[in-house]
Amino acid sequence: MQIKTKSGFLVQKPTKAEDTSINAGIAADPDSFELSDEWFDKSTPAKDFFPLETFKALVALKPT
Repeated sequence: MQIKTKSGFLVQKPTKAEDTSINAGIAADPDSFELSDEWFDKSTPAKDFFPLETFKALVALKPT
């Protein structure tokens, strides 16, 4: 199933079996972790993190 992000990208969602496999891989890797809602709540949007020119350059990479 595909979903459209707020920025217009189409993203293919994994199947339940694929998601289970992905999560098992994350759990098995000691250097990896699943990001929590708390982590996202504390994160900074790219437009507030990067210098303006860098942010504009990144936005310009967006496919049309």
